[in-house]
Amino acid sequence: MGAACSTEGRDEAEAAQAAAGKGREGREGRGAPREAHTVRHWHEKMMMSAASQAVFEAAQRGDSHKVHTALKAHGDPNCVNFAGYNALMLSVAGGYIEVVAMLLQASADPNRGISGVAPLMIAAASGQLEVSRMLINCGAAATGACEAMGRTALHRAAERGHAEIVRLLVQAGASVDIGDFEENTALMFAALEGHPDVLKVLLCAGASVSLANNAGESALSLCVKSAHEACLETMLRAGAPVNTANRATGNTALAEAAKVGSEALCRRIIQYQANVNCSNSRSRPE
Repeated sequence: MGAACSTEGRDEAEAAQAAAGKGREGREGRGAPREAHTVRHWHEKMMMSAASQAVFEAAQRGDSHKVHTALKAHGDPNCVNFAGYNALMLSVAGGYIEVVAMLLQASADPNRGISGVAPLMIAAASGQLEVSRMLINCGAAATGACEAMGRTALHRAAERGHAEIVRLLVQAGASVDIGDFEENTALMFAALEGHPDVLKVLLCAGASVSLANNAGESALSLCVKSAHEACLETMLRAGAPVNTANRATGNTALAEAAKVGSEALCRRIIQYQANVNCSNSRSRPE
């Protein structure tokens, strides 16, 4: 998959946590006038409501007692900071399940995020099964995609090997074959990263074994190029076409296994009727 399926520099949870850290740094700075500090760091609604500020501050620290107190004082559970992050996103990023439950009970919007990154994507990327279930039960959509790369919660969970979250997302209506902006599917991410359990969940949900991304790579070819034998076995048993060539390179799965130099991979692919005489027309001189 190469550059077409490279992991992002920071995942969604890390980005939200970084935003929370920036908020703390601003509040802890010395000598800054109160008014300038407030204008810089708080959304307009938060500037008018001390209780809303308290909700946000307590949520990003995981302080459930202060969150409860601030919500009782009519703090807005949907308040956002100057960067656009809301209290629910930051509590999910921090893994504060009790705070997440309080905010959802107070009608925090589970689909409100920033640049397409909603709380469910953060929970799925960081492997938080119970939080993901809570969000879905409160109306979080399993189909949203981030604006940066077009990746969904399912893509992120599959990439990181969170099989039970993948199952939950599929049950919640996530499309198993939807691709990101480079046409990478959840099956491809799982194959590239070596997660056979995730592959099985996706295949049982009807994921296609024949799709290819913009670089011409299929889930099968990614298993081979990454030398993941367990994933290869799963894909072969699911009926992945062994003689289909990459439209960009002209290589079949067997040719890729030979390039990797793995006798075990070659033997297994041949056992599934790979054509040992298949030639790569793209490599012929004109």
